[in-house]
Amino acid sequence: MTKKLIKEYKFLEICLFEGKLQNIQNKIQDLINEGWVNINVDGFSDYNAFEISKLRLETDEEYDTRIKFENEQSERLAKNNKMIEKRERETFLRLKKKFEPS
Repeated sequence: MTKKLIKEYKFLEICLFEGKLQNIQNKIQDLINEGWVNINVDGFSDYNAFEISKLRLETDEEYDTRIKFENEQSERLAKNNKMIEKRERETFLRLKKKFEPS
């Protein structure tokens, strides 16, 4: 399996971008250099903050956790399917015995 891309979010307060235009440009450039690229200003007037996001590969720890979870989920699903098949078979045999002529 391969590592997945994760979309990471961060909220920034508007007050971080007060001051001279050059300082604001420098702060924005620093964010871009860190990989933060998408800026969402929806609700800008409501919250005094805006959201930025970036895509990154999951870390080794996140990958191991995800793989472990997926394996456990797959095992639970297989066990659940076996239980369902067993119940269906028992129901079939019970109904067959009930309605089949002796």
